[in-house]
Amino acid sequence: MKKTLLFIFLLYSSSFLVAQEVLKLNEGEQPAKATLSQLNWLVGYWKGEGFNGECDEIWMPQTDNTLQGIFRFSKEGKINFTEYMVIEEKDSTLALKLKHFSKDLSAWEEKEKWITFNLVKIENQTAYFD
Repeated sequence: MKKTLLFIFLLYSSSFLVAQEVLKLNEGEQPAKATLSQLNWLVGYWKGEGFNGECDEIWMPQTDNTLQGIFRFSKEGKINFTEYMVIEEKDSTLALKLKHFSKDLSAWEEKEKWITFNLVKIENQTAYFD
């Protein structure tokens, strides 16, 4: 695994949001083996500041080999965008899939498209996705 640039994806340390370095899978490298139960700590409501605004995120308990969550970013009391997120367990690994939506619920991605990140590794209460 090679480290790349500073990442602005939200990771949690207690109730604070922090930036982390990105870990990326090298070409041909397989995603790490894992199960959804390793991410049970993620379930709940998280709130903090980031991107010069307010961030809220909710993760629901796993059902049907998935964890599902919603992220909301607001600035000065106004919603800027939301994300619908799914972490799916398949073939002994995990993948994070998400879609962005504007305040009016218009999708940023095409109807059938998801942004997908494969699991690089899990350490304690931190999951790294490519």
